[in-house]
Amino acid sequence: MPIVNENQLKGNQGTYLVASWLSERCLVRPVAEGTDVGIDLFCETVDVPSGQPHLHFWVQVKAGKQVKVGDGKAKCIFQVDRIKYWSRQPVPVYAFLIPEDQLRDLEKKFVISFTRKLFNREIPVKGQESRTLESDLIYYTHERLYNLRTFVDNSVRIDHVVLMYMLHGLSVPMPEVEKEYVQQWKVEFRAPYARKAIDQIRLSASTTMMDLLRLQTTTYEQDRQLDVLARVLAPYAEGISDKGYWEQHYDDYWALGLYYKRTGRIDDGNSLMAQACRIIEADKKFRAICPQWEDIIAEIQDDIEA
Repeated sequence: MPIVNENQLKGNQGTYLVASWLSERCLVRPVAEGTDVGIDLFCETVDVPSGQPHLHFWVQVKAGKQVKVGDGKAKCIFQVDRIKYWSRQPVPVYAFLIPEDQLRDLEKKFVISFTRKLFNREIPVKGQESRTLESDLIYYTHERLYNLRTFVDNSVRIDHVVLMYMLHGLSVPMPEVEKEYVQQWKVEFRAPYARKAIDQIRLSASTTMMDLLRLQTTTYEQDRQLDVLARVLAPYAEGISDKGYWEQHYDDYWALGLYYKRTGRIDDGNSLMAQACRIIEADKKFRAICPQWEDIIAEIQDDIEA
């Protein structure tokens, strides 16, 4: 008669909790019985509001007492052959680590990105049969900043960019479904690749700045990186020139505003973040395609008042 151990039972419970959480923004396909080789869920993000299926990723779930938590991270033991299998896949693979105390409501999700482990050279070397890995990311069910939207719209997209670089040596834009409009676009730039390159610089600078600014503490090197990124991003918030096009992106003003507040320019920082709110409020098309626009404004206002 088959025997089910505690890890299998908790893993089954954790898998369905993770699948339920992801299903709000993704198509989730559980692995068919008899075909499990270390992947529990095949997932595909769904673009909002177009409804188009977009980016694929795979999920392995570890749950229960095998998941240990300490210093704000979760860790678990993995077999090296499984780690290598996940690391050579053509799509991002994530391990969701669910501690025992999160198996009721799954408020907190600890996540390992094997794409980032590979990029940071944290994949085990020969001769090891197992390896303890720590979580890279953490997401919450009822939190405005680090939630499901952040995982789908930021982490999965970033890991696809990293994979393209590692597998093919390509530096590519963040993947997105083609939009039906471009806000405030003027056709002064005739070379389409130049425009894409410039916009990628802007996007990379603002998203990287935001990630660094959200860290509780930063190293000396990270502070210097923030200074460089701020110099890169400043012209985008100010406008490149009177003759050239520029789109106003609220996230540029938000990231630069946070940086100015951090470095003592409080009034300048609050002014830029107030402009970020005005850009969102003035853009009817953006509000139509982003149902969470009010939450974004609330987050920015929280930063202004902080």
